[in-house]
Amino acid sequence: MEIDPGLCWYAIYTKKQKEHFADLKLLQLEIETFLPLIYCRVRRRNQLRPLFPCYLFARFDAKRWLYTINHLEGVNKVVSFNERPIPVEPAILESLRERMSGRGYLVEEKSLAPGDTVRVQEGLFEGLEGRIEAVRPRDRVVILLNTILSRARVEINRDMVELLREYTP
Repeated sequence: MEIDPGLCWYAIYTKKQKEHFADLKLLQLEIETFLPLIYCRVRRRNQLRPLFPCYLFARFDAKRWLYTINHLEGVNKVVSFNERPIPVEPAILESLRERMSGRGYLVEEKSLAPGDTVRVQEGLFEGLEGRIEAVRPRDRVVILLNTILSRARVEINRDMVELLREYTP
């Protein structure tokens, strides 16, 4: 198979939560696509989600396909600078493919442990930081929060916190 010099990989900015739809539309035009997915926990459920929300990659000849793709249903635009599409280095996409191995998706590496420093991302304690004291069953964590006047111990869902620093003794 010969490599066409006009074919390059480009990042495509999609409409919100339309990555799969835009991917399907591009495949219907027989354009090669790559939509990296990640397996992660969201609100106590495991889900496959796009690694880069609102983005996917497609390999095409910009001279021939740019106008069509920019006006495709589910697509906002091909990522460009000064109205010229910016090619994505194939090595970047190859690196992502290698990390996905045979599964076809990446796995989130968010494992929380006692001593880790975290920030609460939602709810009553949003924005507060603290240290994890314990990891409980059913995706719960006990956190010792640093509040203005004292320390408060709370138990919340692990997907409501963001890992800031891992504990290293």
